[in-house]
Amino acid sequence: MSHRNGNADSRTPATDRVAGNVESRPNTPTERPGRPSEGPNRPVSKDIMMALLVGLLAGLLGLAPWLITGARLPVQNLWGSDVSPGQMPLALLPLSQYEATTLVALMMTGAATAGLAVRRWFPARRHLATWCAATGLLAVQVAATIQAFTVVSNGLAAGPMSGLYVAGLLSG
Repeated sequence: MSHRNGNADSRTPATDRVAGNVESRPNTPTERPGRPSEGPNRPVSKDIMMALLVGLLAGLLGLAPWLITGARLPVQNLWGSDVSPGQMPLALLPLSQYEATTLVALMMTGAATAGLAVRRWFPARRHLATWCAATGLLAVQVAATIQAFTVVSNGLAAGPMSGLYVAGLLSG
């Protein structure tokens, strides 16, 4: 088939991109400007450890606003004894029905930070790094959750309402 310029193949780089020619696509992982080529030669253990560290630090960063304020458990309606807010025990999460939005914000800030860090880091094995960062983040969040629920359940007055209260906090 002849074209007006006499060449049998008159595809331009733009039509190559439309046709799916991988060689002419800009910004493929090997062509990204400003990024060093780390490639698959980098040890997997280094990516795993770095991603776990990213997740752990992101989890701590998410909890930082609560920790900076003193990390005192909010006053509970069913607490076993009369205490002032300053006498409440330390808890890594503000477990209370009145602090639900704060609790969600603390958890989501850590998760968003971990996701953004992995996205900006651009590891050679992004899928693996994402899972490892999520594992590190969840380790911090699960540990904080267990600690906070232990503190709440130990301080509540005995009775069926306390069990219902803890179950409501757990489910909600």
